[in-house]
Amino acid sequence: MTVHQKPVDRRVLDLKDPSLLVGKAYVAGEWMDAPDGKTIAVTDPFDGAVIMEVPDLGPEVARRAIDKAHEVQKDWARR
Repeated sequence: MTVHQKPVDRRVLDLKDPSLLVGKAYVAGEWMDAPDGKTIAVTDPFDGAVIMEVPDLGPEVARRAIDKAHEVQKDWARR
């Protein structure tokens, strides 16, 4: 074992409140999965261990998020 290796049975995350780690994307005021179900693995850069999978949303959902942000921008600017 080298200095940089971690034990295989380690926990990637040890959260006090695991409900805070959500495998969905927050877009336009709602939590969602990718329309086609695709995901992207989020990995620990140290050893490549998968932390979780998140939605791979694509350009249509990105456009929806941009349109919603544009819609509410003036209200936020007044705050």
